[in-house]
Amino acid sequence: MKRFLSLILIFFWSWPLVSVQKSPISTLFVHGLGSNSTQALFYAEDHTAMCSNVHCSINRPTNWHILKKPVYSFDFPHVHNKPHKQYVSLAQDIEIAALKEACDALPGPKILMGVSMGASTIINYASLYYTPDIKALIAETPFDEVESILKSILGFTYEGLKNLAHSWIYPLYNPNGIKPLFAIQKLSKELPILLVHASTDELIPLQCSRHLYYHLRQNGHQHVYLLELSSGKHANYIFAKDAQKYQETVHAFYKKYKLPHDEVLAQLGEKHLAEAHAW
Repeated sequence: MKRFLSLILIFFWSWPLVSVQKSPISTLFVHGLGSNSTQALFYAEDHTAMCSNVHCSINRPTNWHILKKPVYSFDFPHVHNKPHKQYVSLAQDIEIAALKEACDALPGPKILMGVSMGASTIINYASLYYTPDIKALIAETPFDEVESILKSILGFTYEGLKNLAHSWIYPLYNPNGIKPLFAIQKLSKELPILLVHASTDELIPLQCSRHLYYHLRQNGHQHVYLLELSSGKHANYIFAKDAQKYQETVHAFYKKYKLPHDEVLAQLGEKHLAEAHAW
């Protein structure tokens, strides 16, 4: 009888300890228009990730990373369908639906990280489907709206060619549909957001992230940062001379919001994060 009571006491003493164990914080990576799920490997710790339910890895001479394990990624529909412009809505319905399916399949706390179209998609998605399980957004080179890219490329000819550009290049894009510039009005003010953009980006102008940052701050968001890099080609910042600054800042961002991070890198990045907030 005493032994039975002892076992009961041990169970009730230990049960709360078991029940409060937290699920690991995972990262869901969202690729850009010109890439696929394996793009995550260049950002992931040990360059290893679950890419569309397949364990993948690559060999690189350094362990540069901004995504702590475990890292997951998925392919947008256009990756496996041709002609791919018939399966692209540029961060609108098609991409948002694909991201929602991936998020629903990945329960528990998570960080969303996206590049280019993927960055704009996570912003649009979080404005519609935010839950407290989404711990942070990291958006590398998001566009505020597709029109900003077209204006940058077409210059003074934009007004005359915009309708043709919309209907011919990506006909499923809706100029009147959801756009990050307006979606940010519905983002939770408690959601930490890190925007990353290089002044040398040849495809998506830096002004896109500046617009997003400005409007987020105007809307009362106190947990938003804009890291401006001085070098790097589009979707290749990790190979540029500012890559170390990028890495350190992201880990400092993680540390500030009590997310898994590398302590040494986080300490080195604290000054960069402070500058990103004071922009």
